[in-house]
Amino acid sequence: MPKTAHTEAAEPTGWCANHIEETIRSVARLHAEHHENATPLQRAVDRITALLGRPRFIGVLTVIAASWISLNLLAAALGYRPIDPPPFSWLGGAVSLVSLYMVILILATQQREYQPRQTPRAAHLGAGDLERAEDGEGHTAAGRVPSG
Repeated sequence: MPKTAHTEAAEPTGWCANHIEETIRSVARLHAEHHENATPLQRAVDRITALLGRPRFIGVLTVIAASWISLNLLAAALGYRPIDPPPFSWLGGAVSLVSLYMVILILATQQREYQPRQTPRAAHLGAGDLERAEDGEGHTAAGRVPSG
């Protein structure tokens, strides 16, 4: 089959243009360096935040809250004095405290992640640069054909 402009465009030419791949590798390298330069406390906060973001954590919280409510209601039904009678003010306080800690951990993680390293190379690798990078066929990394 003779090669035409249409058939050449249909042949796989790689994942993307070389300069885009180089930019992606550079950004990944900057992220790796950023992680390596983290203190042990920052790494611990990152691990805890990653754990809090898992669906299993929500399930565990739900089981704990349901168990707390059930045990207190069961104690009252059996004639014992419940630790936290309805409206479960201790449970509400515990949930508020856990929420506060979660927010602080998430904000601390985000603050560290968004602090760019002050290197000349990092200044040139902004998201806008990657989005505007063209692959030689007029397509940007975001898949749009630039106007103008």
